[in-house]
Amino acid sequence: MRAFGVTSISVKRAVKCYRAKGPAGFYAPRRTRGAAVLKPAVVEEVQQRLDGGQTTAQIADDCN
Repeated sequence: MRAFGVTSISVKRAVKCYRAKGPAGFYAPRRTRGAAVLKPAVVEEVQQRLDGGQTTAQIADDCN
């Protein structure tokens, strides 16, 4: 930790990664979530609600 100036949790995470995946674990592409995709039916419903005078906040509250 002192040699590289990193935190202890960073070292622990690196050790865990190394034990689980070996050296290849440090070079693998990071896993990320894909983009959110709105289906045409959802887009149509939201547009109708916006045309009906609802705000985006009201529509978002109904979805949750």
